[in-house]
Amino acid sequence: MESAGREIRHGDVAACRLRAVEKAAAWLAAESRALWVPAHVPCLNGAPPPLAFLREHVLMSAPCIVRGAMDGAEWARARELWSLEYLSAAMGALPVTVNVTPHGRGDAVVGGTATRGLVIGGAFAKPEEREMTFAQFADALRKGAHGAGGVHYLSLQDGNLRAQHAPIAADVPAAVGWFADAVGCAPDAINLWVGDSDAVSSVHADHYENLYCVLSGEKVFTLLPPVDPISRDLEPRAPARYTQARGHAAARWELAPELAPDGSALPPVPWIGLDPTVPDQLPEQSAAVTVRVRAGEMLFLPANWYHRVTQSELTIAVNFWHDPIQATVPPAQLLAQFARKVHRALHAGELDVAALADTG
Repeated sequence: MESAGREIRHGDVAACRLRAVEKAAAWLAAESRALWVPAHVPCLNGAPPPLAFLREHVLMSAPCIVRGAMDGAEWARARELWSLEYLSAAMGALPVTVNVTPHGRGDAVVGGTATRGLVIGGAFAKPEEREMTFAQFADALRKGAHGAGGVHYLSLQDGNLRAQHAPIAADVPAAVGWFADAVGCAPDAINLWVGDSDAVSSVHADHYENLYCVLSGEKVFTLLPPVDPISRDLEPRAPARYTQARGHAAARWELAPELAPDGSALPPVPWIGLDPTVPDQLPEQSAAVTVRVRAGEMLFLPANWYHRVTQSELTIAVNFWHDPIQATVPPAQLLAQFARKVHRALHAGELDVAALADTG
């Protein structure tokens, strides 16, 4: 009986600890919503002084829109010339890699069951990567999502502007001077993004300080802070990849598990399945804000902020990724990593130190 009593008391203590941590996590989310997440993302007019921007936005992990900072000569060619026709002619016969999916959602969780705050199960679906000329890509965009070839989105990352689009790379600056000065390092990568309203980037977070520059069209971002409880849904998902049967009259698509070269299973990919634009899916304490970035505007997206991205129309943009590990790691990012571990440990029902240390 004494042993049973000790077990009951131990269970009571564990339950109390669980409730205490849940309350603390809810408090953090509520305070973040009240004090950190803006009802509207603020706008700055003109290129800000680097030191002020570092102090007020980078170190505070505070997103903002910058207007009027793309009016100079270094942006003139891209602002004036970049169109599907110009880019097709400039790129000529050089191949580019295009992400293609049946519905516009690549790098996204499919097949799971959505509940309040979680998507149970599902695979991490990667797009089919196709090589084609830019002119062929532009033609696919003009046909739209109802064409037999699926939704095309030029969204290869890791510095695709210089790696695959060298003929047009000089049309944009190698770095945005005031931003590079603020974060303390040169860009780690510059990426080109071309897509329309059918293409969607599912909610995710990057560890880069991100300056997103829209040249034409409009990007729509749904932002959530790094400490948001949406991170509880950051679950390991089995990787899979879309392929389309070539020449099939019905444009048949398949989603098959992605395997290693030796045929073995690849490790699961942690990914969020929730859609922050569907209110009934978000955890109760989540705080999402929508921001529209129009032609000639820049969005500063701090590292580790969750974001879902689409376009309201055909949009051409470039972004500059700066690695904060090479520069200054704001205290907010350390807080974000800790909060993410707590949310995931709560979801797993584990509160011991080892659980917090092992969840990434």
